[in-house]
Amino acid sequence: IDLVAAIRPEGLPTWNRLTLDLRAVIAAVAALMIVSLIAGVLPAFGASRDVAGRAIRGRFGVAGERGGRLRRTLTAAQVALAVVLLISAVLLVRSMIALQQVKTGFDAHGRVAATLELPEAIYDKKREVALFTTFLDRLRAVPGVVAAGGVTALPLNRAGVDYAVETYVEGFASQDNVREPEADFRLATPDYFRTMGIALTAGRELLASDDAQAPRVAIVNETFVRTYAAGRDPVGLNVSIYCADCDRFRIVGVVRDTKHHALDGPVRPELYVPYTQMPHGELTFVVRTSGDPMATAAAMRQELIRIDPDLALASIATLDDIVKRSTDDRRFNARLLAAFSLCALLLAAVGLYGSLSFSLGQRRQEIAVRVALGASRRNVWRLVLAEAATPVAAGLAVGVCGAALATVWLRAMMFGVTAGDPWTYVVVVGTFAAIVLVVATAGFRRVSTDDVSRLLTEAG
Repeated sequence: IDLVAAIRPEGLPTWNRLTLDLRAVIAAVAALMIVSLIAGVLPAFGASRDVAGRAIRGRFGVAGERGGRLRRTLTAAQVALAVVLLISAVLLVRSMIALQQVKTGFDAHGRVAATLELPEAIYDKKREVALFTTFLDRLRAVPGVVAAGGVTALPLNRAGVDYAVETYVEGFASQDNVREPEADFRLATPDYFRTMGIALTAGRELLASDDAQAPRVAIVNETFVRTYAAGRDPVGLNVSIYCADCDRFRIVGVVRDTKHHALDGPVRPELYVPYTQMPHGELTFVVRTSGDPMATAAAMRQELIRIDPDLALASIATLDDIVKRSTDDRRFNARLLAAFSLCALLLAAVGLYGSLSFSLGQRRQEIAVRVALGASRRNVWRLVLAEAATPVAAGLAVGVCGAALATVWLRAMMFGVTAGDPWTYVVVVGTFAAIVLVVATAGFRRVSTDDVSRLLTEAG
């Protein structure tokens, strides 16, 4: 449980109530007992049948054909299960690597964010705007702060207010690919885009003069332009929200697309309006600093206390941590599956070595006879390698087919890689090829050091 705690995602449900459950322990012990009984009873049952015949056929140490097939089948099954797990784990790890290379559209380094929600019973719209404005001015005056801004919903952040609204753009006619025009609607402060490092591609940013008395304005992202203003200059177009005759805003700027909901998700049309023109009692403030972001977080708390000691900041985190947390679930699943696959791989390797050792032990006298008749070390090596490789090859074939079925359920967690990714299969096959070589080499060393004369004498 402590190990899982170290790698668990922050949002893992019911984590505080997770304990060692007696029913889980009983189930595990019962499964272990059943497997142990099966593993003991099957060989005993086989050994009790036709003992004399087996002794005659095994005079030169040749293992019974049925016993050999059973061992190879069990080893192949173990390899097949390990292959399924390993392929799945490699696909998820490659997905995580691909996710980490996705461009977010903003700069997370050296920035810290915190959410402030005002009680409606105390703060009306006018007081909300006054407090947020005062707080931003104080933040910009903190030593080391380069820029500060606020928004109702920060990219990749679980905190904040984020919702979509019906959108009506001047001159846009509904198309088949946009039957219900809508955009993600957010309120923002002046300097928000500059603070986040979100590039302005056309027009201007929001200004302090865009207040309640000024004409209503908005900033949109590039996806909004491609969706609703393709072939037209978006700056100067009017856009209404909720209904065609409702509040109208004039587009004054276009900003670069950002990954807002998820790194692996599509970018949606976005519409930003000044918070002073549509006040809301909750904003997430982001501060760009030249020093330690978390040290600046302490200064943010102090500045808020000076304004109103009854208020408190929530969800304080650096943007780097926010981006990292957005992939927590994927990272947890990848690590968990990787741990299971490594355990299965280790068990498969140990099982292969045990099966090969038993088989070679049964065939020592046979190998001695081969050597006496002129077999070279290379011939013996080929014999040992074939003995080790046969069940692994069968297990790989079955495991690859099983992985093709298993990855159907993993597609929702994969990104930047397909279920049939060739490099993944090359890595898995190469891993098992290396295991075969190591196990075969260990087995060859054992039989190559045997005293041939003594084994021939024992064979009589």
